[in-house]
Amino acid sequence: MGAVEVICMSVGSLTGLANLGIAWASFLRSKKNAPPVTFTVAGPLSDEELAMLKTLRLPVGPRDDE
Repeated sequence: MGAVEVICMSVGSLTGLANLGIAWASFLRSKKNAPPVTFTVAGPLSDEELAMLKTLRLPVGPRDDE
């Protein structure tokens, strides 16, 4: 294997590695810009619904009947 082949293989590998870095940076940037999701439940929550939300560890806002 000559020096030219070694250089060509190295450049190809480094290009692939650079593309991986660019893709990873784009992925992280897209995650930071995602808006939060809020669900609003009309009416009071039953005890069963509250237990389900606590099991899922979701934040629960103030209840109307309290």
